[in-house]
Amino acid sequence: MEGTTLRGYGSRDHRFLARLIRDAAGAIAYAHEQGVVHRDLKPDNVMLTMRTSGAAPAPSPGASGAAG
Repeated sequence: MEGTTLRGYGSRDHRFLARLIRDAAGAIAYAHEQGVVHRDLKPDNVMLTMRTSGAAPAPSPGASGAAG
């Protein structure tokens, strides 16, 4: 996947960053509802890609399918 991490994203636009974090939190909430638990959630593990749909970033491959 091509892109950058949340930590590597250089924008100083606080409103845009807040939207990114809100969208990422929504994606994580959805994953939790599906029984997926990410055991190492941090800015280095939130991947940002260019999308025109406005969809939330996809969870990183470090997500675990085991809820516990």
